Amino acid sequence: FLNGIDNLHHQIRFSYPKMQSPSFYVESEDVGGARLHYRSKRPGFGWYVVGQLVQIARQFYGLDLSVTILSKEENVGGTHLIYDLRTKRPGFGWYVVGQLVQIARQFYGLDLSVTILSKEENDGGTHLIYDLRFDNSPFQAAQAARRNLIEHTDLTPVSCVYLFRLFPFSIAFDQTLHIVEVGEKSRELFGGEEMVGSPVEDFFLMHRPRVDFTWDSIYILQKVVVELECLNSKFTKAPQTDRRSSCSTRNLLLKGQMRLIEEWDAIIYLCVPLLSNLQEMQEVGLYLTDLCLHDSSREIVLAGWQHGARLEISYEKQEERSRRLEQNLKQADEWKQKGDDMLYSMIPKAVALRLRSRNDAIETCESFDAVTVLFGEIVRFSELCARLTAMEAVTCVNDVFSLFDNVTDAHNVFKVETVGQVYMLVSGAPERRPDHAKCAANAALDMVAKVDSLTTSDGEKLRVRIGMHTGPVAAGVVGLKMPRYCLFGDTVNTAARMQSHGEAGKIHISNSCNNHLQSDGFITEPRGSMKIKGKGEMNTFWLLGPKPEEDEFYS
Repeated sequence: FLNGIDNLHHQIRFSYPKMQSPSFYVESEDVGGARLHYRSKRPGFGWYVVGQLVQIARQFYGLDLSVTILSKEENVGGTHLIYDLRTKRPGFGWYVVGQLVQIARQFYGLDLSVTILSKEENDGGTHLIYDLRFDNSPFQAAQAARRNLIEHTDLTPVSCVYLFRLFPFSIAFDQTLHIVEVGEKSRELFGGEEMVGSPVEDFFLMHRPRVDFTWDSIYILQKVVVELECLNSKFTKAPQTDRRSSCSTRNLLLKGQMRLIEEWDAIIYLCVPLLSNLQEMQEVGLYLTDLCLHDSSREIVLAGWQHGARLEISYEKQEERSRRLEQNLKQADEWKQKGDDMLYSMIPKAVALRLRSRNDAIETCESFDAVTVLFGEIVRFSELCARLTAMEAVTCVNDVFSLFDNVTDAHNVFKVETVGQVYMLVSGAPERRPDHAKCAANAALDMVAKVDSLTTSDGEKLRVRIGMHTGPVAAGVVGLKMPRYCLFGDTVNTAARMQSHGEAGKIHISNSCNNHLQSDGFITEPRGSMKIKGKGEMNTFWLLGPKPEEDEFYS
């Protein structure tokens, strides 16, 4: 288990690529236990590791483990602790030690004690050395079996040529840390013949575990996966532009195991390139045939490419879904805008917003002291309908009312409704404004002027008759189905009478409307007293236009 902790973190890094995992390795092992080194970039976790070791030994191996910190070193590079596992230490601070003790007891039936021999902490992390004391009698048996195998097995010597052919990326170096031999592929990638006789550190940097590159430190790492970073590879990895690649800009990494060759008095690094997919392999100048047959290097590269291809397809599908979602959201906004425009054409925006706030329709009803109501009617429309086809008549009405709609947008008036050939608008409601009569008058003059440019399909000019009246009204939204903003009061009836008693091409106004327009700078002409149906005698006027000096629309 202790030898496998570092390998476990090595595998976890594929799931958590940005994680700076700690490093564990066993320095020595005997009948009474072992000495464990712990290094980490994160300071302050030394006693946490102790607690884990104790708990694992107890829970999984059935061992009573005691841990002693033999030394502790802290510097910019991290924290380094040496644990001597001798006396049992309870508590969360010893959680790592507790883990080791529990594992030893539950899975191996051992009583484990842990002692922290040393602890080193600095800005770069933490390094602890643990001395583990437990019944390690299987170690003696394994050692005896190993010696017996060596003494009684007569194996034919194998030339180093075959070894380096079997491991083409391997590197051998002596106690002075000078390279004595390299494999064929390492020669091609890292410097050729000039590598032999050169210091290892001229070509490689210890990437994992985080230890100094010395003979003694390498010697005790023979059971740990070691990663070296190539400093001067001919194929330094470039920044990745393909989404399938999982690596950032860095040099090539080698992963493997350090093994002591006593006959050579040298250590050989049996390794393979650390590649994830075909693209990375191509970028460093390698081919599948360059990778070893006896390990899973080829399978890892192919599996990584297949996984990357699936991720690429998933990414493209997700991009397509995102594009469709964006289009749908944009279309939804356009439909919402069209719906709002249609709603505001039937109900004033201020009233519609109140209804959207869940106010009752009755709450939108208000009384207005003074508004100006306008009615406009297409003259002789019944005769036109008798002469024109149904579609021609509808087209004629649509042309006139579309023109009127444009006029309402330009003069601060609100279109209330259309009934047949009659068009109704109001100024001063629902937004109160003191110049309501002026706005309605400008709209009326604009409507009369622009209708003169319209003709029927048979060439007859269209004309409109307009009536206006100023007075108080009540207004609000009524109805559940197809709600409309409606006006109520005698002012509406009087304005309708002004329209029905008017003449084609003229604007017929009441006395109250005339009084407002006189103060607003408009020219009117008395029509005299006349009998209005349902109203009796009334003094009415013709609206001629604005005074020249105040004419903003008809200069």
